[in-house]
Amino acid sequence: MGGEQPIYEELFDLKSDPKEQKNLANAPAYESVLKEHRSRCQVLVTKLAK
Repeated sequence: MGGEQPIYEELFDLKSDPKEQKNLANAPAYESVLKEHRSRCQVLVTKLAK
C-alpha cells in the first residue's frame, strides 16, 4: 500500500457508541476492520488520482 499514512485514525462502533466516545482504532480486536477501511480508502484515492 502506497501513499501517505494517516497521522491519526479513528474507528467507532456507532451502534454501541453513537456519541463516538471510544476510539477503537488501536484495539487489537478491530485490526481487521481497520485494515479493510484502509484498503478501501486507498482504492478510492487511487481512482480519484486518475
